[in-house]
Amino acid sequence: MKAKPPIRIVVSLPILFVSLPILFLSLGGPARAEDPMRKSPPPAQGMLQDFVEHYRAFAPESLSFVVEIKLREPSETWRVVVSPGARVELLQGTEGDQPAFVFSMAGETLRRIHAGEIAALTAGGKALASDVAPLEVEFGEGAKALSAPQQAMLEFLQRFFNRESPERILLGTEHSRIVHGAHAIPLYYAPGFRSAWYRIVKGQRLNEEGDRNPFPQAFIIISGAGSARIGDRTVAIHAGESFYVPPASDHVVWTDNQDGLVLLWLAWGEGA
Repeated sequence: MKAKPPIRIVVSLPILFVSLPILFLSLGGPARAEDPMRKSPPPAQGMLQDFVEHYRAFAPESLSFVVEIKLREPSETWRVVVSPGARVELLQGTEGDQPAFVFSMAGETLRRIHAGEIAALTAGGKALASDVAPLEVEFGEGAKALSAPQQAMLEFLQRFFNRESPERILLGTEHSRIVHGAHAIPLYYAPGFRSAWYRIVKGQRLNEEGDRNPFPQAFIIISGAGSARIGDRTVAIHAGESFYVPPASDHVVWTDNQDGLVLLWLAWGEGA
């Protein structure tokens, strides 16, 4: 996905937040057996408590912050309170310290994340800050107490909203959203690193002329064929190839292939 500086939550999340995206052909793996005792999803409290139980193994030992989760349909507000010693509590309501992050979503979005149908980074991915996503992110007053609030927010999104061990992300068009012009699934973000999965179909263009990033990137073509504009050159691209994108270069990908094109997007270095 096309990456954009943390000011766009691809949030380029192509990559979640300034460049966040990704995709696959049916790489989801075997379907999970349905629990006969749970035909319908648990209420919001049950889903959030599932996330809390998983997150305790990943919660930071020394940080203290509050995350507010606002749900629509049903209209509920929950707070996840993280305290030193990796203590994590789920509380209902808005009473307490100012939140560092506020996540807003419909109850159906929470259900899909809980079921593993869509990753939280995918639900929150944006090409531009003005875009609207199923999972909206705001920074609260509590973020001022954190030395790296954006990184803390990304870490929380990746770790908290994935309740499987080892954690997994399903790849495929049905698990993606269109960000930066193509089907995208953000994968993993860390300081100086971003990754995403993309699927491009005929008629789509991943990024536009003039979309550039100050850090190096690479496209790894997984399946299909198409064309890419990298810098001032247009090249044919095929499965089994990787292309380096220098900093501050145009990077646009498209295909006339009826079967589409699948690629992995990587970005690294300062600013990524």
